[in-house]
Amino acid sequence: LGSGGSMAGMDLVQDIIILRNDSTESSLTNTHIAQGVNSDSDVTTLIPSVSAAALTVSGARLRIRSGTNFAPGGTVTGEGIAIFGTFDMEANTVTVSDSWNATGGSFTGTNLVIFHASSVSGTILSNTSSFTDVRFSSGTWLLSDAMHTDDTFTVLNGTFRQGTSQLTVQGDVRIAADASFERASNSALFTLTGDLRIEDEAGVNLGDVQIGQSPDTVTLSGALTVDSLVIGNGDTLIANGYDITIGSGGLTLNGLLDATDSGSSITTLRVGGAWITSGDGGYTAGSSHVIFDAEDR
Repeated sequence: LGSGGSMAGMDLVQDIIILRNDSTESSLTNTHIAQGVNSDSDVTTLIPSVSAAALTVSGARLRIRSGTNFAPGGTVTGEGIAIFGTFDMEANTVTVSDSWNATGGSFTGTNLVIFHASSVSGTILSNTSSFTDVRFSSGTWLLSDAMHTDDTFTVLNGTFRQGTSQLTVQGDVRIAADASFERASNSALFTLTGDLRIEDEAGVNLGDVQIGQSPDTVTLSGALTVDSLVIGNGDTLIANGYDITIGSGGLTLNGLLDATDSGSSITTLRVGGAWITSGDGGYTAGSSHVIFDAEDR
């Protein structure tokens, strides 16, 4: 290339580690990355630690290039992850502190993904792929599209913001006392599907909640506050002696709300909107109290 000439087909990027594998018969792993990292400070600053068992990235985002399958074979800890190829996490824990963006690709795994932001607000875009277990341990995290977890959903600390996207969880739900859950700003549902327990230690409003998409049983491990509550046909919500507060969206019983006593604990059900029972829907009262609260309407 001579002075003053030009070169096409080049991309300049900063603070991004691009993972690329042109082989269609094998996957890129942590081991391959370890083989490529040397003592160059420009490299070790961004990848301070890497082995077959664990990859740590600092000060840069990982980008999985289109056509590349990244199957690390160990844990991955980094700031942000952009998936344009495929990310096969298997059973390895992945921790991110900035953003998760699968706009151009997909991900799979039977693992735990930890969202751990510090000074930034993180965003999550799944592009129809499903997580298995997710845990929010710090910072503020906003959904950019629908999120689906095949198992647990835990907010230990920080803030989870549902935004305008649907949230579907198939495993136990826990919102710790020091955490915050900001319900959808529109009518996007929070759907609980599977036999699971829900524990809201923070006492937040979970928004528009639907119980079940198949014959499922959801059991409360604490009080429940929602804008509206729909129990699906063939599904059951067991109050377990805890109080339930429903806002102006009301209660729709296509399935069963079991409010029978749990030992000496008696449920108070406060409804601020309509109460609609249809089909095989029903309410098992026990000694529970029902309050129709017009002020919430």
